[in-house]
Amino acid sequence: MIGEGATAVSRGRAPSGPAPSMASVPRWAPARPPACGARPRWPGKQGGPTVVAETAPGPRGGTARRRNAGSGRAKVAPRSQGRNHSQDRRPGGSTLPSVPAMARLTRTLAVPALLATMLGTAGPAAAEAVPGPLDYTAATPGGRQLLAEDPAGSGRIVEVLGDLATAEHVAVIVPGSGQHLGNFRSNPEHPGTVPVTNGVNLLAETRRQRQDTRVAVIVWLGYLPPQSLNLSAVTSGLAREGAAELVRFVSFVRAQLPADPHVTLVCHSYGTAVGGRAVLRAGVADDVVALASPGMGVDSADQLHARVWATRAADDWIRFVPHVRLGPIGHGADPVAPGFGARVFAATGARGHEEYYEPGGAVLTNTARIVLGDYDDVPLVAS
Repeated sequence: MIGEGATAVSRGRAPSGPAPSMASVPRWAPARPPACGARPRWPGKQGGPTVVAETAPGPRGGTARRRNAGSGRAKVAPRSQGRNHSQDRRPGGSTLPSVPAMARLTRTLAVPALLATMLGTAGPAAAEAVPGPLDYTAATPGGRQLLAEDPAGSGRIVEVLGDLATAEHVAVIVPGSGQHLGNFRSNPEHPGTVPVTNGVNLLAETRRQRQDTRVAVIVWLGYLPPQSLNLSAVTSGLAREGAAELVRFVSFVRAQLPADPHVTLVCHSYGTAVGGRAVLRAGVADDVVALASPGMGVDSADQLHARVWATRAADDWIRFVPHVRLGPIGHGADPVAPGFGARVFAATGARGHEEYYEPGGAVLTNTARIVLGDYDDVPLVAS
C-alpha cells in the first residue's frame, strides 16, 4: 500500500520498496516485444539502391536519359543517397511517420485484414488463443497489492495503488500496445510507458491537489494488448476481448466496496479502444479519459455511457492513423475531432506518444482533476 507520502516518479523509475520474493513470482522470462512508445517501423523503401538516370538534351529540345558509356546501364546511386520516404526528419535526428508512409501502412495492413475477415480468421484467435477470465484474488507479495497475475502469453497483471477498500474515487489505468508482464514496472528504453510508474504519478497528483480525499489507482493490464504494429493492432478483436474483461473487473470492484465509488477509466493508445468499448455498457464508469487514441470503437461520444475526455500531443505519431471502421478493421472516429463530441483538453508539454503521465504536465494535472470529479477546473480546447 502506498502511504500518504507517496511521490511522483519521473522518467520511469520504478517506485521504491521491497521486491517480491522469488517464491511468489512465477519463473517466467517473457520476450521483450517493442514497447508502446517505440516508434514503429513504417513500410517503405529501406536502404535499397536507387537508380539515377542522368539527363542530356534530347533531339527535340527535351531531355533524354544518358547511359554509362560502355555499360549500357543506368548509374546506380549509393544507398546513402536514396531518400527514405517513410520518415520525416526533425532537428536532432528524431523521426516521425509521414502521411504517405501512414497511407502505405494502411494499405499494407487493411488488405490482409479484409481477407482475414472474409475467411473468418480475423480476431484474437488468429494471433493467439483467447485467454480465459482472470481470477481476481487479493495477494500482497513483497508488500504489493495484486488482484491478479497470469504469466500466460505476454502476461496479465492487476495492481492496486492506495487503499481501495476506503476509496471514494477509483481510477483504472488501461495501458496500450506493447505492454506486458516484463515491462509492467520498469522499461529503461521507454520510461513514459511504464504502467506502474504512471499509476504512481497519477495517485501522487490527486493527493497533491486534494489531500483529504480518499483515492485509489488500479493499474489494469488485464488483457493481452498487441505487441507490435501488426494486424491485431488495427483490428478490434483484442480490444473487444479486453473490454469484456474490463467490464467484468469493474463489476467485481464495485461489488467488493461498501460504497459505490466514482470510477474513471484512464486509457492510453490501444487501451482507449478497450475502454471505449467497455463503456458501451451503462454503469461501468462515470468518466473515461482517452490519451493518444487511435479511436474508441465508436463514431460519436453519444454512444458511450460515460463522460468522455480526450487529448493528444501535437507531435504524437498516432495522429496519422486513419480513423475508419470496416467490420473489424479500424477503431472509428478521432476522439479529439470536433464532431466526435468529447471534452477535449490540451496536452501542453507532452511530446510524442509517451509523456502523458509526466509530473507537472498539463495532461497529468487535468486527468487528476477528472479523477477527483473537479470538472470545472479542466480547461477545454475550443472546438
